[in-house]
Amino acid sequence: MGQIVMLTPFPDSSPLTKFAKDEYRDITDLTVIGTDTGLDMVTNYYQIEYHIGPIIDKAKAIEKRGGCDALIVGCFGDPGLMAVRQVTSMPVLGTAEASLCTAAMVGDKIGIIVPQEDVLSVTEKTIRAYNFSNHVVAIRSVGELWWEIVQGQSQESVAKMVDLCLQIIRGDGADVVIFGCIGFAWMVNQIREFIAKEGLKTPIIEPGLTVYNAAKMIVELGLNQDRRKLKINL
Repeated sequence: MGQIVMLTPFPDSSPLTKFAKDEYRDITDLTVIGTDTGLDMVTNYYQIEYHIGPIIDKAKAIEKRGGCDALIVGCFGDPGLMAVRQVTSMPVLGTAEASLCTAAMVGDKIGIIVPQEDVLSVTEKTIRAYNFSNHVVAIRSVGELWWEIVQGQSQESVAKMVDLCLQIIRGDGADVVIFGCIGFAWMVNQIREFIAKEGLKTPIIEPGLTVYNAAKMIVELGLNQDRRKLKINL
């Protein structure tokens, strides 16, 4: 078996790409890489989609190089997912798509916590596109705290996330919660422990590991997307 590649929608030099590389460094068959060009710091969704051209270019280069069994678009917004599928022949998985499908297997009512406020409407559109509107009962944002969560990794940010989880579970009735950002991965085990102390067994979906395992399953089953409706002339 070759490698599964997680392509982040940021340059290789970005602190967000570096975070993902460090977070998943122990997974031997997963390689995390960024784009060749773009903005080092990304604070809104416009800046994420600014990198769609570099994402497509990098995806084509990865396939040409060979040795990649499946490609992951490493961002919960799945930027450029359909375009990447159009210009490659290997399986290409979206982080949000895989997380939503997994959440639906362990719960009927899904709650999602996203980073910036401007990602709320983007996430709503993504949910509609994947036909999960009837399952998602709440989407909440950590707001301005999101970069502190990713970079600072403080206990204050853990407490904030626990509070949001409890609001979604108890207030909105969710029976599964998705962390809608790979940057939240470092705290997921702590959150699960706090939730358990509240007497709750609500599953928390960490998107990075979820999409990696989905990609691994797709490879092991010998599956791929049908390209007939995606085919374009290049």
